[in-house]
Amino acid sequence: MNPAQSRLSLRELRRKTDRELVILAGREIERSLKLVSRGAIADAEATYLQARVLMRIARAPDPQRSEMEARLDQTRAAIDRLRCGASAYAQSASC
Repeated sequence: MNPAQSRLSLRELRRKTDRELVILAGREIERSLKLVSRGAIADAEATYLQARVLMRIARAPDPQRSEMEARLDQTRAAIDRLRCGASAYAQSASC
């Protein structure tokens, strides 16, 4: 394999890796939302953070990145609502 072929192979590998990272981040977002619906705040937070890290690593195209960032924002808001509700219930006050 010559250097040009090697660079091409590395670029192809990086593209494939980025696609897989975005898919994995999407799965983590979905998992986090399911955990929110079950009331598992700590687990939802952990999977949300994993998805966020994966998206920072991935080199996704701008439209896809924007979509994923919006999903992350929705997930963060759902976690915050759940946390606020749990906090308000525990303290008998509003968030």
